[in-house]
Amino acid sequence: MDYNISSISEVAERYIKDQILSARLKSGDKILEAGVAEALSISRAPVREALRSLSQQGVVVFSPRRGHSVLE
Repeated sequence: MDYNISSISEVAERYIKDQILSARLKSGDKILEAGVAEALSISRAPVREALRSLSQQGVVVFSPRRGHSVLE
């Protein structure tokens, strides 16, 4: 992965967007913090931050007790 991005959370955000745009994550799919963190070899905190940002952008949806999923 060769991202010219300044923070780890931005790397996670770009990774999740790439997964969605390449159809590896489809509409309604659950996004697991642990899975993204493991794929990028980072902790879950920057992934959480990335998911919050993507939620504000309307790319993913957060549901209490269910977590984040790709917008349907």
